[in-house]
Amino acid sequence: MGISANGGPAPPFEAHHGGRPSPGACDEENRYTLWLGFERSVAMHASREACVFGDFSISYTRLHDWAAALAAGLIHLCNVGPGEKVVLLAGNRPEWLPLSLAVQGAAAVEVPCRPDLSDAELFSLLSGVDAVVAIVETTLIAERIISRSSELPRLRWIIVIEPDEMQKCALSLTSVEAAGRRILVCDPGLLSRQQWRIGTDSPAAVIHTSGTTGLPKAVLLSHGNLLHSQHYLPGTIGLTQDDRILLCLPLWHLYGRLMAYVAIASGASMHFGCFERLDEYFLYVRPSCFPAFPPVWERIHRRCLSALNGRGMQTQALHLALKISRLHLQMRDLAFSRTAMIVNAPSVGRMSASVWGALAEALLFLPARLARLVLTETLQRRVGPVPHLGIVGDAPLPRGVDEDLRAMGFNVLEGYGSTEQIVSSIRRPGRNPPGTIGEPLPQVEMRVLGDRLERLPRGEIGQFAVAGPQVCLGYQADATLNATSFVMIEGRRFLLTGDLGWCDEQGQYVFVGRLSNAMRNSDGMVMYPEVVENLLRDSPFIEQALIYPRSPAGFGVLVVPDHDRLQPAMEEPAAFLRREINRILQSGGLTAQPCPSHFIIASHPFQVGDALTPTLKLRREAIRTVHCIPEKEHIL
Repeated sequence: MGISANGGPAPPFEAHHGGRPSPGACDEENRYTLWLGFERSVAMHASREACVFGDFSISYTRLHDWAAALAAGLIHLCNVGPGEKVVLLAGNRPEWLPLSLAVQGAAAVEVPCRPDLSDAELFSLLSGVDAVVAIVETTLIAERIISRSSELPRLRWIIVIEPDEMQKCALSLTSVEAAGRRILVCDPGLLSRQQWRIGTDSPAAVIHTSGTTGLPKAVLLSHGNLLHSQHYLPGTIGLTQDDRILLCLPLWHLYGRLMAYVAIASGASMHFGCFERLDEYFLYVRPSCFPAFPPVWERIHRRCLSALNGRGMQTQALHLALKISRLHLQMRDLAFSRTAMIVNAPSVGRMSASVWGALAEALLFLPARLARLVLTETLQRRVGPVPHLGIVGDAPLPRGVDEDLRAMGFNVLEGYGSTEQIVSSIRRPGRNPPGTIGEPLPQVEMRVLGDRLERLPRGEIGQFAVAGPQVCLGYQADATLNATSFVMIEGRRFLLTGDLGWCDEQGQYVFVGRLSNAMRNSDGMVMYPEVVENLLRDSPFIEQALIYPRSPAGFGVLVVPDHDRLQPAMEEPAAFLRREINRILQSGGLTAQPCPSHFIIASHPFQVGDALTPTLKLRREAIRTVHCIPEKEHIL
């Protein structure tokens, strides 16, 4: 057994790096699974509060008993065996986490899905993963599946969480739980024996990508893939059993599911809510940790800026405090850096830049501390309780928003990952430079590769490739995609992520965009749309933005303005927004880029389903179709 980063014994999965499922029973070192990790956490935090859904609360012990009964019911009543697929088609609700854990307890493979799938999406998914059991929320969904059951020859059972009184077409969840409790009384060792039939490298889940770059892909994840993040993230971000996590993320999505399992690993308390009622949940839950998508943090940022506005000298003093706090943190970044980390930094040598930053940081220390105290007290009074730890995932946060939140006292940590690689890197609480995605987690290797898969030096932009125990087993039943996405480099299996970025001299990685979105102009200069879009979203007048290629060798901008803020503008909105976009491009260091040759103002915000994925990412092709933007040109 290896040694972990903190000097103690390494968990059994550290020896494995996403290989093939281990056949048959596994030995002691290779058999560590998600269920065994859950049982260890329950033993440590038995009486502590685990989950809270409104007035419903459950301890870790009760959560374990509930999940164990459901697992035994799946085995005994539904005859679910190791490696068989169980689809969980439900939104966030009290039964979701016990059901997810139950599938792991039964040694089956969990397939979480969003509940609003169309018939075409639903049956494509069920047949594509060869599901043997489908767990659904209502009888209506069960009847939809039964009406076309001939297309699903492997599907044996449908379990309904909220059955109608007259429904007899499927099993009810309560009957599965009751059967499981009875069998555990007669056979208490059932789940332990089931766990011996699988191992760390066995499949644990099939999770579908969000479909940002095309049709959703089914990704096969092992127990070791998921256990890696559960083991390292709590210590890396400082999550403990005393934390209260507000979870509004959808549990069917990898980000939400991962945070729930990380909370279990740390013994923290999970409070479930929704993004639409954040103010209410912040006041009621008073969370210490809040993971969310970037647009949610942008909304919080706008709310905090509005709270600092008012009239007279007080508003000026608050905005001065924000500038002082922000400048102090920039100087601190510069002091820890060997190169200038701030825009318009003096043209000095590497060592003198660091010394200059350290001196400025020392001079600003006391004023900045006072400024942050004033900002925190003001925001607590005008906005309400705010979490001390924020986590950003699934997409990058605009640099200006990132810096402002940090200056206001938020400790926002941005991470990098995807369905195929879970989490590969994240910023640390004591090492949190804005605009970066942090350093790799232990056991993870990240490289920046060129066109010929050669390793690029630090500072050069290339494709991210990652290796380690967090890298998935592969794509479900897609040999062609597996062959192009995974490569062997120096004896290690790397995932080619399709993401572009670079690594600075301190080992901090910076994400710039997707390889498939990069554009080249007539001068051969490359533009990364995501970088420009993030800069535009820093503007208080722009809520959402899309950059698209435009002939001849230029680019266009589609913006969703903040109409409330545009009202006081003393000129025509289109002309004002054009000037604002050009100002942002120049102030953001993009003066070498040409001005946009095409300009569209959207009349309505982007909505989930047509312009946005359920995780609030842009559906670029769908937006182009709606706004009649020509097909792609000048794409790399």
